[in-house]
Amino acid sequence: MERMDKSREVWQRVMNSPPAVPKDGLRGLRRESAALAAAYRQLAGSLSGKAGEKAAQLYREEGATSACLRGLEVLRGEDGGQLKYPQPGKEPTLRLLRGCYHRTRNCMAEYTARAVDPETGAVFRELSDRAQRQCGLLAELMGML
Repeated sequence: MERMDKSREVWQRVMNSPPAVPKDGLRGLRRESAALAAAYRQLAGSLSGKAGEKAAQLYREEGATSACLRGLEVLRGEDGGQLKYPQPGKEPTLRLLRGCYHRTRNCMAEYTARAVDPETGAVFRELSDRAQRQCGLLAELMGML
Protein backbone atom coordinates (compact mmCIF):
# COMPACT_ATOMS: atom_id res chain seq x y z
CA MET A 1 0.00 0.00 0.00
CA GLU A 2 2.82 2.38 0.88
CA ARG A 3 4.48 1.75 -2.49
CA MET A 4 1.26 2.62 -4.32
CA ASP A 5 0.96 5.88 -2.35
CA LYS A 6 4.52 6.83 -3.33
CA SER A 7 3.79 6.05 -6.98
CA ARG A 8 0.70 8.23 -6.81
CA GLU A 9 2.72 11.08 -5.27
CA VAL A 10 5.34 10.83 -8.01
CA TRP A 11 2.65 10.81 -10.70
CA GLN A 12 1.00 13.89 -9.19
CA ARG A 13 4.33 15.74 -9.17
CA VAL A 14 4.92 14.85 -12.82
CA MET A 15 1.45 15.97 -13.86
CA ASN A 16 1.74 19.26 -11.95
CA SER A 17 5.25 20.10 -13.09
CA PRO A 18 5.76 23.13 -15.33
CA PRO A 19 6.17 22.48 -19.05
CA ALA A 20 9.63 21.73 -20.37
CA VAL A 21 10.89 24.89 -22.04
CA PRO A 22 14.18 25.68 -23.71
CA LYS A 23 16.76 26.90 -21.21
CA ASP A 24 18.69 29.11 -23.62
CA GLY A 25 16.12 31.80 -24.30
CA LEU A 26 15.04 32.76 -27.78
CA ARG A 27 17.68 30.56 -29.39
CA GLY A 28 16.12 27.51 -27.73
CA LEU A 29 12.67 28.55 -28.85
CA ARG A 30 13.99 28.95 -32.40
CA ARG A 31 15.51 25.46 -32.29
CA GLU A 32 12.19 24.07 -31.09
CA SER A 33 10.40 25.94 -33.87
CA ALA A 34 12.84 24.57 -36.46
CA ALA A 35 12.26 21.02 -35.21
CA LEU A 36 8.50 21.50 -35.45
CA ALA A 37 8.79 22.97 -38.95
CA ALA A 38 10.86 19.96 -40.07
CA ALA A 39 8.23 17.58 -38.69
CA TYR A 40 5.45 19.49 -40.43
CA ARG A 41 7.39 19.44 -43.70
CA GLN A 42 7.72 15.66 -43.39
CA LEU A 43 4.01 15.32 -42.62
CA ALA A 44 3.04 17.54 -45.55
CA GLY A 45 5.02 15.27 -47.85
CA SER A 46 3.58 12.05 -46.51
CA LEU A 47 -0.09 12.93 -45.99
CA SER A 48 -2.53 13.45 -48.84
CA GLY A 49 -5.74 15.37 -49.37
CA LYS A 50 -7.05 17.63 -46.61
CA ALA A 51 -4.59 16.20 -44.08
CA GLY A 52 -1.66 17.10 -46.34
CA GLU A 53 -3.05 20.62 -46.80
CA LYS A 54 -3.34 21.09 -43.04
CA ALA A 55 0.22 19.82 -42.52
CA ALA A 56 1.44 22.27 -45.18
CA GLN A 57 -0.39 25.07 -43.37
CA LEU A 58 1.33 24.09 -40.12
CA TYR A 59 4.68 24.12 -41.94
CA ARG A 60 4.11 27.64 -43.31
CA GLU A 61 2.97 28.95 -39.94
CA GLU A 62 5.93 27.44 -38.13
CA GLY A 63 8.27 29.03 -40.67
CA ALA A 64 6.67 32.38 -39.85
CA THR A 65 7.09 31.68 -36.12
CA SER A 66 10.76 30.89 -36.61
CA ALA A 67 11.28 34.09 -38.60
CA CYS A 68 9.49 36.08 -35.90
CA LEU A 69 11.67 34.60 -33.16
CA ARG A 70 14.78 35.44 -35.17
CA GLY A 71 13.47 38.99 -35.57
CA LEU A 72 13.12 39.23 -31.80
CA GLU A 73 16.71 38.02 -31.44
CA VAL A 74 17.84 40.76 -33.85
CA LEU A 75 15.84 43.31 -31.87
CA ARG A 76 17.66 42.26 -28.70
CA GLY A 77 21.06 42.16 -30.40
CA GLU A 78 21.32 38.38 -29.97
CA ASP A 79 21.04 37.22 -33.59
CA GLY A 80 22.48 33.74 -33.85
CA GLY A 81 22.01 33.50 -37.61
CA GLN A 82 20.00 31.05 -39.65
CA LEU A 83 19.08 27.67 -38.21
CA LYS A 84 18.92 24.53 -40.30
CA TYR A 85 15.84 22.40 -39.96
CA PRO A 86 16.82 19.12 -38.35
CA GLN A 87 15.80 15.83 -39.90
CA PRO A 88 12.92 14.31 -37.94
CA GLY A 89 13.24 10.66 -37.07
CA LYS A 90 11.39 7.90 -38.83
CA GLU A 91 8.41 7.36 -36.59
CA PRO A 92 4.75 6.55 -37.18
CA THR A 93 2.60 9.50 -38.22
CA LEU A 94 0.38 9.41 -35.15
CA ARG A 95 3.37 9.40 -32.78
CA LEU A 96 4.93 12.31 -34.68
CA LEU A 97 1.67 14.27 -34.42
CA ARG A 98 1.40 13.58 -30.69
CA GLY A 99 4.96 14.76 -30.16
CA CYS A 100 4.30 17.91 -32.19
CA TYR A 101 1.17 18.59 -30.16
CA HIS A 102 3.04 18.40 -26.85
CA ARG A 103 5.99 20.45 -28.12
CA THR A 104 3.63 23.10 -29.48
CA ARG A 105 1.72 23.19 -26.20
CA ASN A 106 4.99 23.70 -24.31
CA CYS A 107 6.00 26.52 -26.67
CA MET A 108 2.57 28.09 -26.19
CA ALA A 109 3.14 28.09 -22.43
CA GLU A 110 6.52 29.76 -22.89
CA TYR A 111 5.12 32.38 -25.28
CA THR A 112 2.30 33.10 -22.84
CA ALA A 113 4.76 33.53 -19.98
CA ARG A 114 6.79 36.01 -22.07
CA ALA A 115 3.68 38.00 -23.07
CA VAL A 116 4.09 40.28 -20.04
CA ASP A 117 7.30 41.83 -21.40
CA PRO A 118 6.53 45.50 -22.15
CA GLU A 119 8.65 45.62 -25.30
CA THR A 120 7.89 42.28 -26.95
CA GLY A 121 4.80 41.04 -25.12
CA ALA A 122 2.43 41.74 -28.01
CA VAL A 123 4.55 39.59 -30.32
CA PHE A 124 4.59 36.74 -27.81
CA ARG A 125 0.82 36.99 -27.41
CA GLU A 126 0.49 36.56 -31.17
CA LEU A 127 2.86 33.57 -31.10
CA SER A 128 0.87 32.07 -28.24
CA ASP A 129 -2.39 32.49 -30.17
CA ARG A 130 -0.79 30.89 -33.24
CA ALA A 131 0.46 27.95 -31.17
CA GLN A 132 -3.01 27.53 -29.71
CA ARG A 133 -4.52 27.33 -33.21
CA GLN A 134 -1.80 24.87 -34.22
CA CYS A 135 -2.71 22.61 -31.28
CA GLY A 136 -6.25 22.56 -32.62
CA LEU A 137 -5.04 21.69 -36.12
CA LEU A 138 -2.84 18.92 -34.75
CA ALA A 139 -5.74 17.43 -32.82
CA GLU A 140 -7.86 17.63 -35.96
CA LEU A 141 -5.13 15.88 -37.98
CA MET A 142 -4.92 13.10 -35.39
CA GLY A 143 -8.67 12.68 -35.68
CA MET A 144 -8.47 12.42 -39.47
CA LEU A 145 -6.08 9.46 -39.42
